[in-house]
Amino acid sequence: MALLNYGFFDEIKRFEFNTISNSIYYFYSMLTFTKKQIKEIAEELSLGFKAYVHKQTGEYLFVPDPIKMQDMDTTPWEDDIEKLEENSFDYYHIQTMESRDSFQIMVDFTEELPNTTLKNKLIQALNKRKPFREFKFVIDNSGDYRDKWFDFKNNREMEWVVAILKSHKALVSIA
Repeated sequence: MALLNYGFFDEIKRFEFNTISNSIYYFYSMLTFTKKQIKEIAEELSLGFKAYVHKQTGEYLFVPDPIKMQDMDTTPWEDDIEKLEENSFDYYHIQTMESRDSFQIMVDFTEELPNTTLKNKLIQALNKRKPFREFKFVIDNSGDYRDKWFDFKNNREMEWVVAILKSHKALVSIA
């Protein structure tokens, strides 16, 4: 009977130690990002790069997305690509938005506009065969609304990055 109790308490001690160890690991693996860093990640994603964040150090790497940049020479990024290939489990991948998410941003921007000719043109553009191209054409010829669109889009892309980082248990400080 004494051996059973000893084994039971030994298991509890191991459980407590593992819980403490996991808590310490969890504490040290939490990363903090500033608004400037989030903006940089969002901009690189928008330009067609893949973004990766090191789980322990918070170092981030950007490499060309071969699907979006098929003809780009990746020689300048060879070291980063190799580092990612050799240590892929050490990095979080910050995914780019799916096209449906980007489309939703355009819809949300359009819905926030007052009832104007521009709003009607954007609604028509979004309902055409190539909505991204059509939306871009209309917004590029909309004067001051072009800047408002880019501000809106950039903010939504930053919100996207924050959501992805938080899903990886990162602390995000908007400073």
